[in-house]
Amino acid sequence: MIYDVASQDELLRFAEHPDAASAVALTEDGTRAITGACARRDENRTCIQGELLLWDLTTGLEVRRYGTRGGQNLDGIALHPNEQVVVGSGCILTDNACTDPIMLGWSIADGEQVARLRGHTARITDAAFRADGTQLASVSLDDTLQLWDWESQQITRTIPLNTGGAWQVIYSQDGMQLVTAGQDGTVAVWNASTGEALWRLEGHTDAALAVAISQNGQVALSGGADGQVILWSLRTGAIIRRLVGHLDDVQGVAFDSTGLRAASVSGDGTLILWNIADGSIIFRLEGHASGVSSLLFSPDDQFIATGGADGDIIVWDVASAAEVRRLRGHTTAVNEMAFRLEGRSLISGAAGGTLILWRARDTLEDILNWAEDNRLLAELTCQQQVTYLLDESCATATSIAQGTPTPAR
Repeated sequence: MIYDVASQDELLRFAEHPDAASAVALTEDGTRAITGACARRDENRTCIQGELLLWDLTTGLEVRRYGTRGGQNLDGIALHPNEQVVVGSGCILTDNACTDPIMLGWSIADGEQVARLRGHTARITDAAFRADGTQLASVSLDDTLQLWDWESQQITRTIPLNTGGAWQVIYSQDGMQLVTAGQDGTVAVWNASTGEALWRLEGHTDAALAVAISQNGQVALSGGADGQVILWSLRTGAIIRRLVGHLDDVQGVAFDSTGLRAASVSGDGTLILWNIADGSIIFRLEGHASGVSSLLFSPDDQFIATGGADGDIIVWDVASAAEVRRLRGHTTAVNEMAFRLEGRSLISGAAGGTLILWRARDTLEDILNWAEDNRLLAELTCQQQVTYLLDESCATATSIAQGTPTPAR
């Protein structure tokens, strides 16, 4: 669905996935989105087949559906930096058991399958491309991190995690490092070229659920099921500080573009903005009816969007710590969000399969353009046109038609 945020009127409805929209990737120009979801469940509500859909965000229409083999469940999607290929990671299920962990790649242009990557022995939980597109990293509940050469589609390294598996893998912006969030609470840092373990960051007492790396690659932030947010040095592997404030599991963390501030969201229903320099809380905000499941900064760092288990998305103004938009349209938890590069539009995906494109904020130019497009132009009589000095010739024409003298100038 596309909504006008000011009026809350629905402008466009996207065809829905039949089930949970578990991942969203946005093309760099912001015109298309790729969503991954469960397409079919068995009688026990176990997902037994996944699907990927390509959407045109200007029309809301489905462009292409990337078919998976029967029984493949999708846990995540990775969009190649050239935006020509998308990879779905997960597992093929037989009798609710993972029997064939696999990543499938499709050409975005024509939907042809271009990759079938096998190497893991258990469910593949996440995958990510390096910024130059030459390498793909994947993590699994088989307790390994695998590095793939994308051109040959061959595994170059299989790295034991020793964490009981991992839930997330991300690259640093320069592509030199990888960070994984482990089931045992370990956050591990790896050399992305050699696979060498640089640091094993131990500080969580339960599973690490979310990780983020600052743009300069100097520090990392992790959030865990233990309710902790931990700031780490990627130079020394040491804990810089623990950020104390949440009372439940931390489900999302993010740095702003400067790396001087970071935000976290939790099952306790709060958003916290942190001062990275001293670990102090800049503000703590509550607005969702239940837990908060996702967050992100706008490209200009002026706003933070949070997605809740209540289905609401709240856009917060960072300077004033005020709610500036509440976007309602989802009826289930908002799992994924992405801002388009222009920073005024937001795309969200939720359990239940709904994908919504929102206008998250308006500039003065937007408002003036709206006023121009929606102004009411009244028909003026000749006398009114003369009175307002718009068209004196109208009075002349009327006088001639009525046979009356034209007023002297």
